[in-house]
Amino acid sequence: MAEAAPTLSAGEWPGDPAPPLAQVLLDRYDDSRDRPFIAFENGESFDYGQAVGRAASIAQALREAGLAPGDRVLLALDNCPAFIDAWFGCALGGFVMVPLNTLLSGRLLEDVVKRSAPRAVVAQEPYAA
Repeated sequence: MAEAAPTLSAGEWPGDPAPPLAQVLLDRYDDSRDRPFIAFENGESFDYGQAVGRAASIAQALREAGLAPGDRVLLALDNCPAFIDAWFGCALGGFVMVPLNTLLSGRLLEDVVKRSAPRAVVAQEPYAA
């Protein structure tokens, strides 16, 4: 008979929980806004100030579209700057980011979309349909 996995209560976790992603990004913005944040293979890069600005634009657009904190946002994006923008935009807006494997198709793709029940989709051109 298999042994049951151990369980932990909240008081048994080692240390404090990690801060939310949005808080980490905003803290970095406060103390490192001009420092490099990320660089991509295509040469595009941006600093923490730009990262927060780009993410805030996404968060604002999603709020203006009627989304509320806790709503799910499906990201149909390749590994690119837009993915980072949308990921952190979801974090800043309090939305639940649902990353989609862009290689999925057919029934499997339909199942992921159906089960995740997103209120919004952020997609690159090849995946927008």
